[in-house]
Amino acid sequence: MIADNNDGRKWIYGGLALGCFFLFQILYRFFLQLGDWFELEVKIANFMIVAQMVAIAFSALAFLIVIKHKTSSRFLVETYNEMIKVVFPDRSETFRTTLVVMVLVTIVGFILGMFDMGAGWVLSQLPAFY
Repeated sequence: MIADNNDGRKWIYGGLALGCFFLFQILYRFFLQLGDWFELEVKIANFMIVAQMVAIAFSALAFLIVIKHKTSSRFLVETYNEMIKVVFPDRSETFRTTLVVMVLVTIVGFILGMFDMGAGWVLSQLPAFY
């Protein structure tokens, strides 16, 4: 399956739009924090609207730059093409792997606990040098 079809482009543009939405949220909160620090609400009329518009402008500009830049567009298409090749494990394999990890973590934790108790006992047997 190649990402040149519309489905691939929809996923790429959707993921990029979601990333730009997160960028908008971060920028908007940053501008609000700047407003609190420098009391910009008093100095700029309708500061909240201005902050939103600036954050939207930066996010839209970032979206357009990534889409129009040949290298980044090619990277996104290649990433999508690789991601559709990924085979995820089924439910039973995931359960078995999770169980093995939990058992091994418990065993290693028990062994490290025994080493810690042993080291504590050895150190308690040494005379105090104070």
